[in-house]
Amino acid sequence: MENAVTRLPFRILAGLMGAFLLLVGLPASLLEAPTGPLQACFFAVCCLVGGIGLAIGAYTGRWFNTRA
Repeated sequence: MENAVTRLPFRILAGLMGAFLLLVGLPASLLEAPTGPLQACFFAVCCLVGGIGLAIGAYTGRWFNTRA
């Protein structure tokens, strides 16, 4: 079985999206915490998990359901 690795343009796009989520989305959600703490916490967790997942996927080239 051949190991699947993502093509370079998609890895770059995933890296940019992950950086945007971590650098823009996470601080924006934390700034909104005083107005709606429940929604802000949910948005912060989503940005954190999504940003880290995209960054790791962009770095390794492997995603869900693929063998390392």
